[in-house]
Amino acid sequence: MSKPTGLTTASILSISLVGGVSTLITGILPQLEREFATVPTTMVEWLVTAANISALVTLLANPYLTRRWGIKKVVVTGLWLAALTGVIPLFTHVYWLVLLSRLALGLGIGLFSPHAIGLIAHTYHGELRARLLGYQTGLGALGNALFLALAGLVVAFSWRNVFLLYLLLGGVALLASAGLPASEAAVPADQLAVKKLPVSRWLLVALAFVTYLLIWGYSSSCRGYSWTAPSAVPNSPIGPCRR
Repeated sequence: MSKPTGLTTASILSISLVGGVSTLITGILPQLEREFATVPTTMVEWLVTAANISALVTLLANPYLTRRWGIKKVVVTGLWLAALTGVIPLFTHVYWLVLLSRLALGLGIGLFSPHAIGLIAHTYHGELRARLLGYQTGLGALGNALFLALAGLVVAFSWRNVFLLYLLLGGVALLASAGLPASEAAVPADQLAVKKLPVSRWLLVALAFVTYLLIWGYSSSCRGYSWTAPSAVPNSPIGPCRR
């Protein structure tokens, strides 16, 4: 294998910068609730979490997709899918179309986000790989901070402009197209070996999903409520959810 170029390194690390774009609209939830005043608050909040849930579909399908079409094609497709579907809410006032676009956004995120670490592990070796893996962790947090900062700037003009920030993923897609290492030859569909995931792994996935729903549901039910300390521990910040 030839030595990776600077463009390759930049394209791989850029994937980490955009891995958390699903939470970009967290800051405009009040505006979304006013926009969809006839929709229950819980359903409006689903616009944030829907992308995370739909991402599970392509996350689970990713091993098959990468064997079939190669990592590069899967990553670039996911970035373009997320970029194009992420801006749809800018042009519609229909809640269900916005929700569907958020679900499609999650499918795109699930295609490229798992490879932020995998591409580093497969492309680099030794001390450089360890250093880049460390950078990857920091870039994920930096990307979230940058996107939220940009959202705070553009919301001053119009809260809908926040959705324009998803077009930045198109730039990352172009960078990935030019810099990612060429994928290995795709395996014909009839030659793909189907490997069943052990039942124990499916149980862990189900448990994680149920735990996520419970935490999200409880936090949503406490919206508009205040925390009161339990009588056993008067000064505890944790307590039942009351009006």
